[in-house]
Amino acid sequence: MKNKTTLILALLLVISMGTYSRIISDGNIKAIEFVSIFIIGAVSGTLITTAINSKKK
Repeated sequence: MKNKTTLILALLLVISMGTYSRIISDGNIKAIEFVSIFIIGAVSGTLITTAINSKKK
């Protein structure tokens, strides 16, 4: 189950990073860019927490 969770989180991270890289930026942070950056951070944090917890057990 933990491997499946880690795989899903990694896949979501790749998708969110790909989506962010496709956004054309003009120097100002728009709402969608802010949400993309926030989601990348949240998924990264969750993935790191999951990896640390799986290493401890």
